[in-house]
Amino acid sequence: MDWTKLLNGVLNQLLRRFMNTAISKGIDHFAGGGKPPKEMTPEEREQARQGREMAQRAKQVRKATRRLF
Repeated sequence: MDWTKLLNGVLNQLLRRFMNTAISKGIDHFAGGGKPPKEMTPEEREQARQGREMAQRAKQVRKATRRLF
């Protein structure tokens, strides 16, 4: 086997793994944070819940697009 093909295969796997981890961390970062639930008003709690649900949907879309490409 040619060394360049082997090297490209390994680098592609590492790059793919890095990108998947970075995307997951980014989604978690923007979905998390904020105040503790005890300090939130009911409206803020509802908004935080919706944000977590949206982050979960974003992760599902990310998984689906990985399967396509």
